Amino acid sequence: MVRDPEIFLMDEPLSNLDAKLRVKTRQDIIDLHRQLGTVTLYVTHDQAEAMALADKIIVMRDGIIMQSGSPADLYDDPHHIFVARFIGSPSMNIFRGFLDPEAHFKVGETSYDLSALIAKELIPKETQEIFVGFRPEKTSPLTPAEEGQEQPHGKFTFKAQLHYAEYMGAYTLLYLEAHERSIVSQLERKIKGSPHDRQVTLQVAPEDLYFFDAETGQRMYANKDH
Repeated sequence: MVRDPEIFLMDEPLSNLDAKLRVKTRQDIIDLHRQLGTVTLYVTHDQAEAMALADKIIVMRDGIIMQSGSPADLYDDPHHIFVARFIGSPSMNIFRGFLDPEAHFKVGETSYDLSALIAKELIPKETQEIFVGFRPEKTSPLTPAEEGQEQPHGKFTFKAQLHYAEYMGAYTLLYLEAHERSIVSQLERKIKGSPHDRQVTLQVAPEDLYFFDAETGQRMYANKDH
């Protein structure tokens, strides 16, 4: 700083600090950057640090740039499943299955009709292995009364086994299992009664689903609203 450099390079400067001090020091770095206006290249494996500090994030894997953009760009519009999983805490939920020419997505023994969610011209001519992803905060559990009603066409609805919940104050995290995969649902309310070992039905709006090619990991821009 005394030498007035054109750029600062910070290589994981907060890795040895405890959690509370890391948050305070992040604020100090932001204030310092605003005062000096010097370009700062900040290297970190902590996506929370990257999201909190950066104007622009470059996500790399094995020395290759996977995607760059603002924190919001990477969170809302990941181009690769690696970026989708890395950015966000809790991480994006992922189901792996097969999409057939009729737009039926099969996971294990369960099949979902995605014809209302995927543009016809992008439905594969042959059955293709894909990933379907959704953010924890985009899941909505159905109440017992709602489960007995016909659900709106186009919703991605599935049953999950609830193992436990974490009440975090402003929100609650549900840890579940569906299609032999662990998933997380984030709710803006406290769960009443015992949250353990019961089955719940979750639904995700079509505009909140992400599709990725299972072979390449690349985003499939099949979602009509994406």
